[in-house]
Amino acid sequence: MQQLRPPSLRRLVRPAATLSCAAFALLAACHPNDALLNSPTTGRYELVSVNGAPLPFITSGSGTTRTEIVDGVVDLFPSGTYAMVSHTRTVSGIGTTTTATNGTGTYNFLGGSMLSLRSSDEKETRFADVEGKRMTIVENGRTSVYLK
Repeated sequence: MQQLRPPSLRRLVRPAATLSCAAFALLAACHPNDALLNSPTTGRYELVSVNGAPLPFITSGSGTTRTEIVDGVVDLFPSGTYAMVSHTRTVSGIGTTTTATNGTGTYNFLGGSMLSLRSSDEKETRFADVEGKRMTIVENGRTSVYLK
């Protein structure tokens, strides 16, 4: 014959077991990028200025022969990855050429509002300051401001 526990003990054990199972399921579902899933940092940022000047921004040359940054976008995904693209236009006496530059990689929070963006080939690391809907990247003497 099976022995039963007193009813008062049964009422104590069942809720505790249910709570333990729920806590285990919650912990098992967690992973390192959970903070990114609901982060206000993720999303699309569009380039609005370079060195304080609006786009297009002339990077070299002047007048009829010049190279300028036309636009740019950085997408930060909840998975901890990013994609970026920018377009430059070269104008000369021969004609106009537009070139796209693409990049992908991973990003990590460094603390506060700072991020590191590491390229997929691991040859480049950029640093970004993200405050609210504004991302600032300083690189090669150029300050690029992106807005979400």
